[in-house]
Amino acid sequence: GMEGSADDLRIYDLSDSSVATYVSAGGTDWVNTSDERIKKDITSMENRLDDLLNIDVRRFKWKRNDKDAQGFIAQELVKYAPEAVDVGDDELVTEEEAEASETLKEGELKNPWGISKVALIPMMIKSIQELSAKVTTLENATN
Repeated sequence: GMEGSADDLRIYDLSDSSVATYVSAGGTDWVNTSDERIKKDITSMENRLDDLLNIDVRRFKWKRNDKDAQGFIAQELVKYAPEAVDVGDDELVTEEEAEASETLKEGELKNPWGISKVALIPMMIKSIQELSAKVTTLENATN
């Protein structure tokens, strides 16, 4: 059985990205383990401003409930921020699967493409640093 309490939830998925996630007692946030001791081949990220500037920010409606939303299209984002995209496939929910499920609907995508907005943060911070360096260069040139 499961030992421990609901106050200390831990989920470990070390298969690909060596990420361990947990919520500690009283916490409201998911925390990604980021300890230097569990990482290797650490280098500075290349400049990402050009990638960031190419990302389309979209308004759209969800087909399922006609609700307005804004954000990104995974198939567009993958070109400039592949680290933030979970590539899906074209497989559709079958009649049998829909009947056996409370939530799945026949004909809907089974594994639609997904996006992690959190995965965009390193690129955003790198781009802000890059912009700041450009501003400093321009300021120094005019003084």
